[in-house]
Amino acid sequence: RVVTDGDTMIVCDVSKIEQQIKLPLSTLVKDWKLLKLENTSKEALVLPAYIYPSENYILIHPVEFNRGAMLFDKTGKYLFDIGRKGNGPGEIVTHMSYIAMDEDNDCVYIRDHKPSRILKYRLSTGEYLAEIPLAYPKAFDFILNPKNKSLIVTNPPHHRIEQGIPWVWEQDFQGNILQEL
Repeated sequence: RVVTDGDTMIVCDVSKIEQQIKLPLSTLVKDWKLLKLENTSKEALVLPAYIYPSENYILIHPVEFNRGAMLFDKTGKYLFDIGRKGNGPGEIVTHMSYIAMDEDNDCVYIRDHKPSRILKYRLSTGEYLAEIPLAYPKAFDFILNPKNKSLIVTNPPHHRIEQGIPWVWEQDFQGNILQEL
C-alpha cells in the first residue's frame, strides 16, 4: 500500500512475483479463429486502434484520424469505410472514440469525440442515417439498447468530478435523460 496526498493505492511490483500460472486460451474462449484481413488494396492497409467483431463483420477503428471505420466481412475481405473525417452531415469532426454494431437493425453507431455525439450509419452500405446528441459533453463509452432506442453512457470519473457530469446515465436517441447516477 502506498499513500500519496492522502489517497491509498495498492501497487504491484511485477518483478517480485514468485509464482506464475499458465492460463490456456481455452479457459477464456470456447471457439476462436485466426483470420487474415485483406491488405492488398491501399484502402485496406491500416494500423488498427480497436477491433469490433460481430457475427458477420469485423469493424476496425484505425489509428489514423483522417478516415472512418473500416468494415470487413467475416472472411476478412475489405468492404468499405463507414464515416469519414470532415465537418459536414455524418462526418467525424475529430476522431472516433467508440463504435457499436447492431446487425439485427443493420446499423453502426460511432461516437465522435467532439462535438460529443453519436453518428448512426447503415451497416450494409455505410450510408449516414442520423445524429444522436449526447446529454452531457464528456461521454466515454456507451452500451446500445436498440429495442427501446436508448443508450447507457459512461463517463470517466475525473470528468464527473471536475464538471459535475454524472458517472453513468441512460438517455434516449434524442438526448433526453432517462436516469443518471
